[in-house]
Amino acid sequence: LLSPQLLELFGLEEAVRAMVQSFDCDKFRFKYEFSAMGVRLERTIETGIFRIIQELVNNIVKHAEATEASIILNINKSFITIEVKDNGK
Repeated sequence: LLSPQLLELFGLEEAVRAMVQSFDCDKFRFKYEFSAMGVRLERTIETGIFRIIQELVNNIVKHAEATEASIILNINKSFITIEVKDNGK
């Protein structure tokens, strides 16, 4: 699957939110913020961003020994930023 079904159906914000929530549990907390300022991206770019965040989330869960993490995704006409923080090693 090159593009996750949630991404195609509901867009980047909801696809990332659903992915992050799937890891959220009693032992681990994810916070997620999204700001797009009305900007729409091409599907291939959204898929790439989704895959980057997916890899970051997987690395935190598997390797960081963290109990909480946050992801801030900011998209505007000039740039895209992905800020990821965790309290792990």
